[in-house]
Amino acid sequence: MKNTVSGCSIEDAMRLLGGRWRTLLIYYLIDGPRRFSDLRRDNPAISHRMLALDLRELEAAGVVSRTVHATVPPQVEYDLTSEGRKLVPLINALGDWWEQLAKSRQATGPEGCSLRERLYERVTRPVSSAPQLVKHMQPARPARRRDDRPPSQPATGAVSGTTARAASAHNPPAAEWSDRLSAK
Repeated sequence: MKNTVSGCSIEDAMRLLGGRWRTLLIYYLIDGPRRFSDLRRDNPAISHRMLALDLRELEAAGVVSRTVHATVPPQVEYDLTSEGRKLVPLINALGDWWEQLAKSRQATGPEGCSLRERLYERVTRPVSSAPQLVKHMQPARPARRRDDRPPSQPATGAVSGTTARAASAHNPPAAEWSDRLSAK
């Protein structure tokens, strides 16, 4: 484990239990030993690699024990140790706290009105209160051609048949263009 910055035991505990999955894995192990595949099935959003890494960290910290059964394929079970069982009341209290917070946030928002009222206000707000778009926008300038031909003259080379004859009537030969450019 990394060194702590403050030397505080809370920082060490949060480093062990922090992250997205570790506390949830402990919660899944409250009811008893679980196989790796069961933990993966209970939490399909976690990748195989992250599940293995987090279980190894919890095992190294002494929170989880790992038992390998000699079968083919090998079965691995994870269970909470006595130190891990001491975390169960804390995890349950954390879940209760969150449920109470979610209920109070649903009942009243930070401004003192209910979440439902704030959402209704946001949806029914008149369009006129929306920021106005800039009315005086400059028109887009036409793209310049590489050979500095006037935009009215079509490009040569990709046309054939009668279109080629019509295009050649409007376009001077390449030598004429080079003379014009060198004269500038």
